[in-house]
Amino acid sequence: HTASDDAAWQESVFLAWHDPVRGVGGIHRIGTEINRGLSNMWCGVFRDGGACFRRNLDGVALQPYPEGKGFACGPQQFFHDDTVLRWRLKEDDCTVELEVTDLPSGDLWVSNTDSMMAVSVTGHFHHHCRIRGTVRLGRETFEVEGSGWRDHSWGPRHWDAILHHRCF
Repeated sequence: HTASDDAAWQESVFLAWHDPVRGVGGIHRIGTEINRGLSNMWCGVFRDGGACFRRNLDGVALQPYPEGKGFACGPQQFFHDDTVLRWRLKEDDCTVELEVTDLPSGDLWVSNTDSMMAVSVTGHFHHHCRIRGTVRLGRETFEVEGSGWRDHSWGPRHWDAILHHRCF
């Protein structure tokens, strides 16, 4: 989206997912605060009771994704290839290749207080989704299929006023 002049303007995408049968899940985010010259990505991939992978990077350039509509930040990519929405992570110790399919009527955003709306909801949606793909965590590779939740937001965000984000 086109940024306003507000220093607090940001845009981000987020995906949390889990395959309960294989016991594999993940959490991913790519974000930018373009007027402050900031961008970041974070991700975590885990296996229930076992291996995990985490990578958080700040100050990595946000790049348009050349093969479709979307963008990349460091080793993570979020894009639509004209067929399906995809999330990709390429690291030596972990790779993720997911197709993301929104569920009908899966918008999670519920009414909130006016003060919360003013600091966190301009240009914002959440969706239940299904994920399917391949994950390599260390030496193990999994074909995954499970549930997820994704978010896309844009507009001014005053992080010091959004208490519910502090858990991340």
